[in-house]
Amino acid sequence: MDCRAFKDLLDSFLSDELMVETNHVVLWHAERCATCRAEMEARQRLRALLHRIRDNSKTSAEFHERLCERLRVDAFAEKSSGKLSGAGRVSMLFRLFARRHAKS
Repeated sequence: MDCRAFKDLLDSFLSDELMVETNHVVLWHAERCATCRAEMEARQRLRALLHRIRDNSKTSAEFHERLCERLRVDAFAEKSSGKLSGAGRVSMLFRLFARRHAKS
């Protein structure tokens, strides 16, 4: 598996949507590639933070749906344009949410 295939499968992996064999391939790649391992860890932290925000906030379910859709749209646009690496985008979003969550 190369890094591009890893990044294409990462969200499905983190959502537990892949077959067991594919999960093993994703994990094998992450063990051997520090860049992809960092991408996986950043996305895991972002997901955990978003879940905590959702569970602890008084925002509506509609807000959370719009937020998730926006993240999907941004990820697709980023992938199409190649402007910012996935790790860069996830890291940036994680810092933004962490900063906002710390203020509340």
